[in-house]
Order: sequence, then C-alpha cells, then structure tokens
Amino acid sequence: MRGVCFATTISLLTTGTLLWLAHSDNIPKVIELLGLDFRLALPSMFVSLVLISVLFMGPLAMLYMEGDVSWEQLRRIPQSLWNQPTWMRNYLVGPLTEELVFRSSILPLWLIPLDPHLSIWLSPLIFGIAHVHQAISRIIRREDKVKFILLATLAQFMYTTVFGWIAAALFVRTKSVAGPIVAHVFCNVLGFPDIQKALSYPRYLVVFVVGLLGFFGLFEPMTRQGVFIK
Repeated sequence: MRGVCFATTISLLTTGTLLWLAHSDNIPKVIELLGLDFRLALPSMFVSLVLISVLFMGPLAMLYMEGDVSWEQLRRIPQSLWNQPTWMRNYLVGPLTEELVFRSSILPLWLIPLDPHLSIWLSPLIFGIAHVHQAISRIIRREDKVKFILLATLAQFMYTTVFGWIAAALFVRTKSVAGPIVAHVFCNVLGFPDIQKALSYPRYLVVFVVGLLGFFGLFEPMTRQGVFIK
C-alpha cells in the first residue's frame, strides 16, 4: 500500500504543478481544481451519499428483506477495517487513492482542452481499463477458463466505467473529490448488484427501477450550484 500511496502523491503533485503553471501561480485556484477545497467536502459528501443510496435502493432493499445485513455487522466494520488488511485496502485505501488519481489528478487536465461533458464521458474509460489487468494475472495463474475470465472482466469493465461516469460527474458538479470517495467506498462495500435475482423477483425489480429513476431525477437538482454546493 505504501507504493500506491507514493504513486498517488506523485500524481497529485504533478497535476498540481501543471495547473499552478497554467493559472499564474494561483494556489487557491489549483486546490479548487484538484477538488481539495475542504469547504466543499461536506456538501459534496452529503450530495454523493444521498444520490448513490438512491441509485442502490434496489440492492439495499434486497439486503434488508433477505436479512443479509444487520446493525451488529455494521457496528463491526471499523474493527474489521483495522484487523483485516484486505478490508483496509478495498474499503479505504483503494477508494481514496483511486479517486485522487483518476478524478483529482487526471480529470482537471482533461477539463483544460475538453468540454466538461466530454471529459466526464471519456476519462472514466481509463478507470475501467485500469481494472482489466486483473484478467491477465488470472489467466496466467489459470484460475478459470479463459472465456469465463474474459466475460467477468468485461462485466467489471462496464461496471467500473459506469461508476467512473458517476464519480466524474460528481467531481465536476460538486467541485470536490470527497463526494466521489464516499460514493466509491459505498459501491465497494455493496459490490456488484445482483441483477439476476432482481429480474427473477418483481418486487426487487420495481425497487431497482425506482432507485435508477430517482437517481437520474435527483442528480441535476441536487448538484446544481447554489442548492447544496456554493
């Protein structure tokens, strides 16, 4: 994890230096463009958490109705993070470093020559591709048949790219990386939604659709400047 943290720091410093040169030594402006303005952190986290919770309304309802989660399990999360290195990597260090690299370090540079909407759509492709390397190691270790590994990798690429679109939009709209980090942790904890089960049970499917429509309906008004984000 030290190597990842070091690489993340170098990425931030590199992007910060380039932005500093581009904006005539305006350090407050550079901090804002990197999404590191602490004054915007809490509004960004609030908006992002509400939106991502609405989007995952289906998976959350499924977990609750099937009794797969309890308050006792939630209470033990801090202890598990401390005692299990994989939890620390997946639910804390991973989301933090990935958002600082793919949002704070990469996206501001894309926003200089490109339209914000185009940057939001294109930059997450790098985020999706960055997760494909896992397929290579799985094929080398012969963990499964190649076609199954490739299908799983394609599904992961699509999921991470879609999340990248959401995170990039939150970064641009809320002007803070704090919200995307919270959303990333949330998605990592819940994992990939069980679409197959949702399609098999109408009551789950309805909640999935309501959550999806609610997310799209709330995204623009909640991230509009002057509502929660100043």
